[in-house]
Amino acid sequence: MNKVIHLSIFFFALNLACYAQTPPNGEAEKVTTEEIKVNVSVTDRAGNFVADVRAEDLVIDEDGRLHQASSVRLIAPSVLIALDTGGANRLAKNIQTTRKIAGNLIGTFAPNAHIAVMQFHDKIEFLSDWQTDRTELLRIVENRTNFGRRSSFVGAIAAANDFLAAAPTENRPLILITDATDSRNDEAARAAAIKKLLTGGAIVHVVSYAPLELAALAPQTKIIRKGEPNPRRLPPEIELAILGAGSNSSLELARLRRFPPRLLSVLTDYPFWKEKNSQTKALIAAQIQLVLLAETTGGEIVMPESIEEVLENSTTIARSINSQYVVTYAPKRPLKDAPTGEIRQIEASSRRIGLEARGARRLTVFGTENGK
Repeated sequence: MNKVIHLSIFFFALNLACYAQTPPNGEAEKVTTEEIKVNVSVTDRAGNFVADVRAEDLVIDEDGRLHQASSVRLIAPSVLIALDTGGANRLAKNIQTTRKIAGNLIGTFAPNAHIAVMQFHDKIEFLSDWQTDRTELLRIVENRTNFGRRSSFVGAIAAANDFLAAAPTENRPLILITDATDSRNDEAARAAAIKKLLTGGAIVHVVSYAPLELAALAPQTKIIRKGEPNPRRLPPEIELAILGAGSNSSLELARLRRFPPRLLSVLTDYPFWKEKNSQTKALIAAQIQLVLLAETTGGEIVMPESIEEVLENSTTIARSINSQYVVTYAPKRPLKDAPTGEIRQIEASSRRIGLEARGARRLTVFGTENGK
């Protein structure tokens, strides 16, 4: 079953400073107003985009407290597609599938979307700047992408965050096509890069290779393995030359006598087994981090169990981005008074009959980054 986690809003706290009337002492009094910005996917019941959404059509639930939307704006997205094209130990991840996923996404985005493409392997490369020319973007994906032997996920998300800061619009989705492993295996650097991405205002969407890599890796992590019930050590033509002419049944009998079935085998290469188990642990940890990235920033994650599923369902992300409004609301509990590390659950829903508003995410308070 294809696992798609629908998480359709993200946060970014804005401190809007304004000045009240001048008090008697002549000094302007500074008043800080907090707003939380969220992206909300809005469609009709048939799944079609709705173009006339107003603030009074939506309601925001923050930890059980209802909030009226302050503003609802339709802003063209600035989408950065980040292609993971590296890794010496890859089993399921391949360049052709990655290209097809990127091509499907590019072809599904609305015409007003600004799109840029990057790849990361031995090095991090931005293959295009922001543009709307789909034909050129498809040519770039097909002709300029290539595989490398190393993975550079941590450096890639840090570079992507900096690149998105200069995006042409403030609606900034980042799509990661990756298994999120990294050759450096530097947990401190990974944590710092993820925190930077979480506080940068991007909405992180993911097409994850991790489930496919884990499935392909699983047989290599077993010490005791199943045998071959009907082994074939030599090609049939070689067997015929060795055994001479004979009926098919006699040939089969001769082969079974010479090469009896193995019920099981035992792996004796301990370093190999240890390496494969280490890779499995890294993939599981990376998968958890990808889910949290999408959940915390308000994106979607596609976790396929087959190549066919990933190609079929990757466009779910583009369709969601096409239907999103940028919505703001003022929290009833100020962020500046919240302790660092506080988590708030936010959900968006519709008050208007026939309108479907979709969004559920977690806002994590990081202190000064959230506007304290």
